[in-house]
Amino acid sequence: NVGNFERHDQGRTWQIARTSLERLGYTVRWTRHKATGGNGLLSPHHLGYPHHRERFYAVATLNTDMEDPFPLGDRATTTSMNAVVQEQTELTAADQEETNIVKQHLECIDHWNSLLQALPNDSIDLPSFPIWSDEFGADYTFEDRTPWYEAKLQTVSDVDRALALEAVSNLPSYARTPSMAFPKWKTHFIRSNRIWFTTIERHLPAEWLNRIREFPASLRKLEWNCKGEVRDLWSHILQFRPSGLRVKRYENCPSLVAMTSTQIPILGPQRRHLTRVEGLRLQGFPDSFMLPRSRNSAFRALGNAIHVGVVECIASNMLRDRTISGA
Repeated sequence: NVGNFERHDQGRTWQIARTSLERLGYTVRWTRHKATGGNGLLSPHHLGYPHHRERFYAVATLNTDMEDPFPLGDRATTTSMNAVVQEQTELTAADQEETNIVKQHLECIDHWNSLLQALPNDSIDLPSFPIWSDEFGADYTFEDRTPWYEAKLQTVSDVDRALALEAVSNLPSYARTPSMAFPKWKTHFIRSNRIWFTTIERHLPAEWLNRIREFPASLRKLEWNCKGEVRDLWSHILQFRPSGLRVKRYENCPSLVAMTSTQIPILGPQRRHLTRVEGLRLQGFPDSFMLPRSRNSAFRALGNAIHVGVVECIASNMLRDRTISGA
């Protein structure tokens, strides 16, 4: 139930598991990454569920004639969150209370929105790379060496070197890397953000930069994944992640995760987080399915769950093959 299982530890983990099953007499079939010649992982949205959750699946059976039971689905299909969203009138007082967005996150969304809506659509595109506002106006070195390495090279005196290292400690956390050079991807993001800033600087709302710097580091980043869509964050699916505020089209929900409840997606048009019932629907469960009492535990359970609709389809295909073979 994790996407990278086939390639974990360069494929050795899956090889051990598969070989162990085959030695016991099982025929094993599994989803294969496109990079290894397969059709790719399976996601509920391939089968019409509005949930983007690509996962590795494997089945083992004593039926030696089993065909590949994994559905291809429609990998280009378009889904909509409207298929699972509850009407406001369906929500209890408890639902409304636990799906509220905290004040700081509301302010963060509105602040980023003020920037997006200030930029002219006809002349400034929103970038595909993550927007790092800490790079707006920044001038520390990054191309050939890191600020940390440059500070270590200060040979005038120990005092100068200490002051230089102290200055590094005031930089964004991603810029404090204690190494000679940044990885290429980070250098690219920093350069791209500084160039983009020069194109938008004159359009920034008054005091926008001062205000964004009052937010925690993760709220000072924005990942816009809605190219060509309306520039209104409240029209899309939002998710606060360590890498920033991620914005996706209102077509399907990002994968529900078990590690933390702070990443429960936000339904922009409803201006609230997902309800438990919507979480159940996204995972293919009936609305009446029993979940743990606490919201955190409920969403951990949903994040750990395997999608019911995908497994049902795989199992149906296996039973079909078993019937055809006469077993």
